[in-house]
Amino acid sequence: MILAFKWQFKEKILDGSKIHTIRRDNKNRWNRGNIIYFTNETCSDINNYFKIGECINTQKIEIMQNVGLTIKVDDKYISKDQINSLFKNDGFDDLIDFLIFFNKNYGQHFTGKIIHWTDFKY
Repeated sequence: MILAFKWQFKEKILDGSKIHTIRRDNKNRWNRGNIIYFTNETCSDINNYFKIGECINTQKIEIMQNVGLTIKVDDKYISKDQINSLFKNDGFDDLIDFLIFFNKNYGQHFTGKIIHWTDFKY
């Protein structure tokens, strides 16, 4: 399956510092075993796709920014240290950029999946 990313994340995917992505998955398309291909979010040319690997695991995620910040993974609240790992592992340089991205694109409450292509889990 194809994941479109901003090119700013390409190097982080290739060097292994971005180890997952967070996406809405209303149709439950992302599951263990899916082959993951990367492309620029504005590119439709299949020659510009490259294989990241296989979806090793998915986890449910809920990001709530209504009053402060709380994040649940697999229905459990995660700690501040885990939040710091989450945004870094998702390819963001700081928590503020991560929160701005999700707030701008999804509002103050996001529910989706963490799509893992490594064995890492929260």
